[in-house]
Amino acid sequence: MARSHPLFLAVTCLCQVLACSEPPRTTLALADHFDAALLEGQVERLDAGLRIPAGASITYHFPVPSDARLEGEVTSRGGATARIVARGESGGERVLWAGEGVLALDLPEHAGEMLRLGLSAQGPEAGDVLFTRLALSSPADEGAGREPSNLARGPYNVLLILFDSLRADETQPYGAADAATPAVGALADAGVTFVRARASASWTRASVAAMFTALEPPRHGVLAFGQKLGERAPYLPEILRDAGYLTVSVVDNAMVSRAFGFARGFEEFHEIFSEPGAERRGARPREHAKRVWKRFVLPALAQAGDRPFFVYLHEQDPHSPYDPPGRFRPREEFGQRSDVESTIPGLRAMRQRPEEVTEADVRYLRALYRGEVAYMDVYLEGILEALAAAGHAEDTLVILASDHGEEFWEHQSIGHAHAVYEELLRVPLILRLPGVLPAGLRVESDVGLVDLAPTILDLLALPVEDGLQGESLLPSLAAESAHSRRAHFAYAAKPPTESVTFGRWKLVLDAATVPPAPRLFDLERDPGERVDLAAAHSVVVGTLAQMLRTEHARGAALGERQAAPVELPPAVRENLRALGYAE
Repeated sequence: MARSHPLFLAVTCLCQVLACSEPPRTTLALADHFDAALLEGQVERLDAGLRIPAGASITYHFPVPSDARLEGEVTSRGGATARIVARGESGGERVLWAGEGVLALDLPEHAGEMLRLGLSAQGPEAGDVLFTRLALSSPADEGAGREPSNLARGPYNVLLILFDSLRADETQPYGAADAATPAVGALADAGVTFVRARASASWTRASVAAMFTALEPPRHGVLAFGQKLGERAPYLPEILRDAGYLTVSVVDNAMVSRAFGFARGFEEFHEIFSEPGAERRGARPREHAKRVWKRFVLPALAQAGDRPFFVYLHEQDPHSPYDPPGRFRPREEFGQRSDVESTIPGLRAMRQRPEEVTEADVRYLRALYRGEVAYMDVYLEGILEALAAAGHAEDTLVILASDHGEEFWEHQSIGHAHAVYEELLRVPLILRLPGVLPAGLRVESDVGLVDLAPTILDLLALPVEDGLQGESLLPSLAAESAHSRRAHFAYAAKPPTESVTFGRWKLVLDAATVPPAPRLFDLERDPGERVDLAAAHSVVVGTLAQMLRTEHARGAALGERQAAPVELPPAVRENLRALGYAE
């Protein structure tokens, strides 16, 4: 089925308005928008549309696709007159329409840009205007569903490996040519690399929840540290278990522990942060990998028989504290400094005293971080060797991902969870399945971790539940465009911050201020997010802000949130405290 415009909340046949011989069109039913407008007066939403009394108005913001048409019907009563006023990105307001009757207005001059649309009624106080079947339509994208013709679905095994806090640009496939990540590079050479993958949050629990539910944080409900994942949201491990898969999880971060709702659907759920020290990381990463495999994974596979498996390995590193062992320590010129602490409290202290942070401090911490990345690369090699030794290298979909990145003073801060800049959201996403997925392919389309669960289900020939925000990435294997017509959301926990990216534009809202202060960036011209353009592009700001409001409103309507305090077992509390999450 063709994909609809990201804000289109209804897909209908418009034969009532258009000739049935016209190609299919997708529609945005304006009256169905959640929190869609800034209201003045008593605008009433009816089953058929909107009633606007004289003196009132309603304002919509949305991106306009190509060959867009504003359609509907307008009825005036009591001497009132309807007006439709448009303002595009380039500025300049103009009256699109005034009067009543059938609407069929083409919008070629606004194609590809954001648009503010104002509907109002003027006239005697007793009058009003009815807007019915009001919608923005455009031709359906019939080519969006293309994919390689030899792509075979089947009950493949799945091995999902997540390295916590791994920035994409610290690996070879994402531009770090000198990075000590040959195993990541080899995996990319043998599989598909999604070059423009984003996390849904800059902190672990919200991001992993989005990855497993295919829902953004407002819809899966985890927006703050004190919240756990609810039981009603769709959950990939549960879906796979019910489909007959053996489901095994090995996690080394209490943020995604059983206490926070992440064990649902796993037949075996191992929290190795609470295991004896011998099971934790040692100086030899390949041995550590094989120990994890032999201790937790191999026995489960032996008992599974012919059942396909889904194994999720969530490794803590390269998350802070940055403490790479042995040969992975920084080179001698960095020395061994005791005055720079890489724990979360230490990084938090740096954020609170930015005037005391030197360039040498940041270079030293990033060198430690890169040592951890190099360590985890060898760990990856060890895991893949163990998979091959078990005879499953050819029939297993291997996925490498991360939950978020890490900031190293690009915006005068360090660590993660505090902001939604690109260095915190850009993550590696690599998929390998020999003989099925193309080798060495680099996909430039904008994608998100929220797309991973639908992609896995699609590739395994399992049904994808309706209502998910994520989309299967398999059609994007044949895509040519770098920017999709989709909105990508992201959230930080403390201070609460959110963003929406659509095409080249990214809006950031700091929810700690009232009203939230908007910052707007053009990621094509300013990928480092240095120049705030909010004051110069009010229509773009209004459109992206409306996307965020709509997302929150729909999340609240779904009622998936579970914000009650969580009772934490001692091992979970101790792990979080050791990481620096004492609060």
